[in-house]
Amino acid sequence: MAHPPAHVPTHESRESARARLQGRGDDDDAVRHGDAERPRPVPPRDRRDRPRAGPGRAGGTPTPGDAGRAVAGPRVHAGARRGRAGDPRLDVAGLRILVVNAGSTSLKLSVVADDGSTKEVESLAQEVDAVAHRVVHGGARFRDPVVVDDEVAEALAELAELAPLHNGPALAALVDARRVLPDVPHVAVFDTAFHATLPEEAAVYAVPRRWREDWGIRRYGFHGLSVQWAAERVTARRLVVCHLGGGCSVTAVLDGRSVETTMGFSPLEGIPMATRSGSIDAEIVVHLLRTGKLGLDDVERTLERESGLLGLSGLSARLEELEQSTEASAGLALEVFAYRTAAAVGAMTVALGGLDALVFTGGVGERSAPTRTNVCARLRFFGVDLDERANAVAEPDADVEVPGSSVRIVVLRAQEDVIAARAARRLLRAGQWPLRRPGGSRVGSGPAAGRSQA
Repeated sequence: MAHPPAHVPTHESRESARARLQGRGDDDDAVRHGDAERPRPVPPRDRRDRPRAGPGRAGGTPTPGDAGRAVAGPRVHAGARRGRAGDPRLDVAGLRILVVNAGSTSLKLSVVADDGSTKEVESLAQEVDAVAHRVVHGGARFRDPVVVDDEVAEALAELAELAPLHNGPALAALVDARRVLPDVPHVAVFDTAFHATLPEEAAVYAVPRRWREDWGIRRYGFHGLSVQWAAERVTARRLVVCHLGGGCSVTAVLDGRSVETTMGFSPLEGIPMATRSGSIDAEIVVHLLRTGKLGLDDVERTLERESGLLGLSGLSARLEELEQSTEASAGLALEVFAYRTAAAVGAMTVALGGLDALVFTGGVGERSAPTRTNVCARLRFFGVDLDERANAVAEPDADVEVPGSSVRIVVLRAQEDVIAARAARRLLRAGQWPLRRPGGSRVGSGPAAGRSQA
């Protein structure tokens, strides 16, 4: 079994997320806020007499483009409180964690209590005990959550080239947060960590050893926090998670461990997305560069920001707008999206040796009933039997399969912020960092901050 770095390459705009807040979805539809969400399994419908799928068994909507429409919000300001005043012997279990989730065009902030309840906030000026930062790519060095000190921050900055669209804004937000809240610990949590269990045959590309060993060319996988939440909420041995937002991925989870996923070296690989192409023949890029039709920056911009649903339709990256359009190109974009997503679910089912449950999450996965219908219609021979009435009115968290279906189908609200906050608490309980108070007192003890668990 390979042990890939739990970090992910992603592409992010150079635009700093520090001055942005967005109420709904970022380009990866990362963190949800405002709901008291306890991390307990989603109870299924009456499952009596429902057979399990065997290895050989036959058998308005927000859009991925919401990310491209960031809504300007309150600016991060320096007049923030320096953490919570109080007893420096504060019980670790009672810590309030501020989760910072910076996307390419948005900044999302939420405070997560120990019971998993979350509250959306609009600035860093919060009375909190620690800050958890979602970082898309940690490279080969960072697999587990790590306390951020100057050395770690510098190392993360060096990895920005692996994930220019996502790590850049995340690092900008990290710098701002450390400035505004200097007296509390800051923890980086990596979106690729969940995919560290990928078996070697799923993690490697068929390229020379030098590429793989010296240059770190491998499949990392993304949306790990979202997939981990789904795996904990939906009890199933063989689970496929469709995270469909601005960025889209499909992941196979076997006994709680990631064994295959569509995104690879970067979040550009895989199924088509709002503005990203998904997987294409590498020779296309070589051809465009060799013939001078496009330069390197043009190719990158086009594949990241002008392709996907937008490129196919020529109209919009917003799936809801395409669903309402009568243009043939809009219909084509929707068909390609559903077809590629269903094909990915099929590939994940092969990796699992069967299918017990299918999850739809992310902004589109949660709220687009037509998308769920179009994907599931292509998967009936796997035993995926969607209840159209339940699907049409479903609100997360809900089961939408026909009673007695061999495959459970769940519409699930993504809660990456809960997973990120839990990782920060776990690090504190392990004594990996001290909790600093305004007066310089500490809660906890242990090694100096900044040591990776990798």
